[in-house]
Amino acid sequence: MRTFKADKLPKFTKIMYESQQKLNTKNWEDTLKTNSNEIEKLLVMVSIFDIWKTKLEAEYGDVARDLIKETFMDAYMSIHFACMALYKQAHVSLRTELETALRLVYFSSHPIEFKWWREDKNYFKGKHVWGDNYNYFMHLDTIHSFNAKIKIQLFNEIETIYRTLSKYVHGSFPSFQTTIQGVAPTYKVGEFKKWVSRFKDVQKYVNTVLALGFANEFKSIGAVNQRKILRVIGNASYKKGLKQTLGLRLRGRI
Repeated sequence: MRTFKADKLPKFTKIMYESQQKLNTKNWEDTLKTNSNEIEKLLVMVSIFDIWKTKLEAEYGDVARDLIKETFMDAYMSIHFACMALYKQAHVSLRTELETALRLVYFSSHPIEFKWWREDKNYFKGKHVWGDNYNYFMHLDTIHSFNAKIKIQLFNEIETIYRTLSKYVHGSFPSFQTTIQGVAPTYKVGEFKKWVSRFKDVQKYVNTVLALGFANEFKSIGAVNQRKILRVIGNASYKKGLKQTLGLRLRGRI
């Protein structure tokens, strides 16, 4: 096996490698100096996918195995990119996390379509595999009931954040990764805080959709795991709506 030697790299590759090593280290350190506790909380939120993985794989096989893993990795990489001050990429990862979680709910009851999708069959003509907009999800009784109980439209809120995240995918200003000050990414307090807020929102929506989309599985994971997931969701109205919709018998504050 060949030994890696940085000093043997071609000229421009060597320049890029060395500059990125320094820049990435600096951005990680600048981010963690004042945000290490915040990052730790976000990583704890991401760890909740272990609960979903264990429960759903047994019931849905490859659909859950492939898509839960990908959902976790999207969230994890979003944190990684944000700590490198790559806020555009961090937001793009959040959009793919949200999309993958929605695909999981859809494909769990559409195994043939999942097979076609995984094999890249030329079948899905629309923007999303579940069809136009979010009409498919509105036919789920649990989502309809959840909306009625807390008097919101869950997928209106999801569409709002999806549109925001899409600006980073399509390169709309001010979602550029470069700035007037320079090309190299640097830690920015304001950008970091915006990303943290959106990260938490995406975890709220993802876990709410999974709890409603897999209602029987969520009800059977036990009170301890239910509480962990509800803490990630965070929003008091959402937690109340889930408790009422799914008939959760959880006492005390969550």
